[in-house]
Amino acid sequence: MKKRTGIKRQILFTKYLKEEESECKRMCHEAKRQFEESIRLAHYSFNVHDSALDPQSVNKNSENSKQKTNKSTVEESEDCEHSDDDRPKLKNTIHPDWVKPVFRKVVMVTHPDKLPEKLSEQIREKMIDVYRDSKIALESSEYVDLVILADDIDVSLPESKILESKIFDKKNSELNSSIKNLKTSIYWVWANSTDEEKEKILKDFIDQRGWTSHENKRKRSRKSPGTHPGKSISQMKKSKILKK
Repeated sequence: MKKRTGIKRQILFTKYLKEEESECKRMCHEAKRQFEESIRLAHYSFNVHDSALDPQSVNKNSENSKQKTNKSTVEESEDCEHSDDDRPKLKNTIHPDWVKPVFRKVVMVTHPDKLPEKLSEQIREKMIDVYRDSKIALESSEYVDLVILADDIDVSLPESKILESKIFDKKNSELNSSIKNLKTSIYWVWANSTDEEKEKILKDFIDQRGWTSHENKRKRSRKSPGTHPGKSISQMKKSKILKK
């Protein structure tokens, strides 16, 4: 009973970390979108050239080279996908001795051919999802995911062997590291900043990119398509777009 309590505690804690990582990723993804949108608006207003933001500044040779590279990458990707489908999986993978028995137990309960006909459609779909996710977990050697999936459907587990393998310690360390990196990123700071703090971050970014440098103040260094007014820095100051 103590062993069961021990592994259950590990499973619950890892689930908590996975949920926290997922939420942090969601927040950072949304903050990244907002941050990049603010940068694009500022870039447009300043009407300055920035090679990282001006696609029209790329010459034709670079574009052709990029197209060739992308085409090559797509072809390589398609070749890889084709070879992955044809390659026997798990053949050369050495798993801990407890892994495949656990996987087989999951398969016996969740494989589409093993499911009772009287199961509701909702439960059937859930079991098939568990089967597919367990297969992916085995193929990618994500043993913690396999254990969690097995526990979710009440498959018996070799608890002492799993605890001795330290797989939860390794997984939790990876999750904590990922969460820490997300929470120290500029996007996390942006997501948790006030409007005034966001203005300061944006100003620092503009200064680092040199948009307010003497050279960019002296001349308009990019031509804008369409009906862009092409304001100079001095014009922007007069119209209070840019505060002194």
